[in-house]
Amino acid sequence: MRILRLTNSSDLHAGVAPELRASSVMERVVGEATGETVESMVRAIWPTPGLPDRVGRWIESYKPDVVFLRATSFWCTYESVPLRIERRLGRLGKPVARTGLRLGDRTWLVERRSFKLARQAVVRTIGGDPHFTPEQASGVVAEVLR
Repeated sequence: MRILRLTNSSDLHAGVAPELRASSVMERVVGEATGETVESMVRAIWPTPGLPDRVGRWIESYKPDVVFLRATSFWCTYESVPLRIERRLGRLGKPVARTGLRLGDRTWLVERRSFKLARQAVVRTIGGDPHFTPEQASGVVAEVLR
């Protein structure tokens, strides 16, 4: 059985051993239940307007038996300080926003208590913007499902 797993970066996190990731656990559980070999193709998704076409290409390419789609509240609820800075300051805010985003990609840093406390203080002071509105994200997900 081939499963196309449309998910978020949590399922690809380098800090989690591959055999403990959700896709591997799912392969074992479904394989045991069905007696079939399960192969999953994991793709991290982001609800941008191009996602429906990308998913269509993946379906054509991988020819999955099942498509699993994981929608996450992160898209609409996570308050990003770099996004707020970029949206409010435009071109002038881009360098600051890029630096903030690069810092957020450093797992060793963002897992530190001091970073979490500093981020919390900055969010309380400056605020943050979500990546998408619920309407934007649900519209793209609905298009993917169609």
